[in-house]
Amino acid sequence: MKAIKNKIKSNFFILVLLLIFLNFYIPKINCFSQNYRFKIDSLQALLKKDKHDTAKINHLNDLSDIYETLGSLDTSLIYAQQALKISTILTHDKKTNNIISIKKAAIKGIADAYLNIGFVYYDRGNYLLALRNFSNSQKICEVIKYKKGISSAYNAMGMVYDDQGNYAKALEYYYKALHISEELGDKLGLINKLNNIGLVYFSQTNYPKAIEHFFKALKIAEEVNNKHAVLNILNNIGNIYNLQKNNDKALEYYQKSLKIANEIGDLSFSSKIKNNLAYVYFNLSNYSTALEYFLEALEIEKETGNNYSIALILNNIGNIFNIQKNYAEALKYYLKSLELSQKINDKKGISITLGNIGVAYTQIGNFNKAENSLKLAIEYSDSIGVLESKKLAELGLFQLYDTIGNYKLALEHYKKYIVARDSITNDEKKKQQLHAEMNYEFEKKQAIA
Repeated sequence: MKAIKNKIKSNFFILVLLLIFLNFYIPKINCFSQNYRFKIDSLQALLKKDKHDTAKINHLNDLSDIYETLGSLDTSLIYAQQALKISTILTHDKKTNNIISIKKAAIKGIADAYLNIGFVYYDRGNYLLALRNFSNSQKICEVIKYKKGISSAYNAMGMVYDDQGNYAKALEYYYKALHISEELGDKLGLINKLNNIGLVYFSQTNYPKAIEHFFKALKIAEEVNNKHAVLNILNNIGNIYNLQKNNDKALEYYQKSLKIANEIGDLSFSSKIKNNLAYVYFNLSNYSTALEYFLEALEIEKETGNNYSIALILNNIGNIFNIQKNYAEALKYYLKSLELSQKINDKKGISITLGNIGVAYTQIGNFNKAENSLKLAIEYSDSIGVLESKKLAELGLFQLYDTIGNYKLALEHYKKYIVARDSITNDEKKKQQLHAEMNYEFEKKQAIA
């Protein structure tokens, strides 16, 4: 964004490009790798031999998990529901009811099935049903004192609240999950929760805390050679530098992440990185390359049906057309993005897209719609405590009132913009962020020495 000097002209653009941030969760891929094909074939062969026992329950839940990972949500749901049905029958079977190990395994099967069902609804953006199933899983795990399952359920619930912009609740559940992972010495769990906590701090524009948690997660992920985790965290670190317009650093981390995604054949995650690479090229005013990356990413996400990612990319494409002064085309993409964000109740996405819509309406002279959209954007950003979208919506209102000659209101909103801006970008935060990265590099060198 250009620095503000004296009076801003009416053609000043306030554009927010949404970055795709992923909770640490195995990304969806829309092609069958040989590894997944082998696992599926093996599990289906075992199912044919299984009786209605705990082995069958485990195999059904494993298949549900794999198909959910692959983005085949309908198939995943069918297997999870079968596991739930058999587990429930087994827990009420008088013949096995007195065998504690079997009953406990059957109850665990119910908890795992509810977790898998919850993730299907989470992927579909049905957060109400996702939470209900995650909560069911957590309560059942409590009964049998299955701590790893409790941690997984807490983490999943945190993901829902995170996506909905309820960051206080998200942190509450992520930290509950983190403490259990620490207690169990579960390194994969630690990576998972540290990364997710970093994402919440990012959403709250607390970048030093965000990058601190990302580097902690990255260190553990590299130690255990978990490539999915490494590429995920590298992407998230790149996002912070991207937002701060540190283009060289952003490209460095994105390229590292994309290289790993290509190595393991993860097309879905590569689409996320392409979206973020497009953002860098947007910052560099290379709009044709940016649009090319956005469109490639959009086609992949349409195949998976991920409404959250589709909404983000649609918003970003709208920004390209906006800055090229094709406002009609920009509004078309913004409104599609808004519709999807509202459908899945993504308040952060709603607030940012409304701000972009308001700016576009100002450019075409539809000032009433511009004012309504920008005010609504501020309401949403205030309700979830997202300063970045509030800052840009306030600047949008300043631009609007300045354009129509209402200088009193223009000054009022310009002051509010300054307050929001200064709350986000201060020297101390940047120093703390640099300190976190230096600590990570130092510890890494010490480990090698």
